[in-house]
Amino acid sequence: MTIDEISASSMANKGKGGGVANQFSKLLSTTDEIEESNKTRQQLEQQQRAIQAELKPLLAIPTMKQLEDENKVEEEKLVLLQKEIEAVKDRIANPSKVAAAAVPSRMSSGHSSASYYPANRFQQPKPKPQDKTTLKRKINHMLGEYKARKRKCMDFVDMIADAMEKRPKDVMGEKVLDLETDEQEWGMYEECTTGKIYGTKPKSNAKRGLLGKKNGNNDVDEVPIVKIPAKYKDF
Repeated sequence: MTIDEISASSMANKGKGGGVANQFSKLLSTTDEIEESNKTRQQLEQQQRAIQAELKPLLAIPTMKQLEDENKVEEEKLVLLQKEIEAVKDRIANPSKVAAAAVPSRMSSGHSSASYYPANRFQQPKPKPQDKTTLKRKINHMLGEYKARKRKCMDFVDMIADAMEKRPKDVMGEKVLDLETDEQEWGMYEECTTGKIYGTKPKSNAKRGLLGKKNGNNDVDEVPIVKIPAKYKDF
């Protein structure tokens, strides 16, 4: 109870218990004392936060015992590394000892070195054949990537050609972009989706006879070596 509450209670009781109220009022703190105590508490809290802020970087510094323990661990690691280095140097200096130690004891019990070291020990294992469905999906994915990249490249060439008011063929030439096209890399290639053949057929050096026919075995039309397959749809 505050002093005001005690005074109000004594007034309600018409003065009865006034002595008790006086005694209680001596024990209670006044408003000024309470405000002063609050200010003192706030100042102490601020001092505590300041001290904690100063102690935080100091506490982060390791102690001498921690440093000694860390140095001890690092020294043990260094000793192990030095032993490994010495072992490697010893193996390099004495390869015959290493080879003799590598031969198992069963060779000394009648087994020849040929049986322990097979002829194909350096050959890589053959890759397992892939599932047909998985292979078709990979081919479809690569075809999609190839066509998407080529489409973006040609769109870029068309934009440059429009801006420069030139033909796309001139923009792809050496004087502007100097692009390496599929025709330059493959010569002739066939798009199996549409059946179209792209590129320029190389000139034949075969001699022609009197009737205009080519001599020799060059009368067969050249078939493009590179063929871009069509996407699979049967899975």
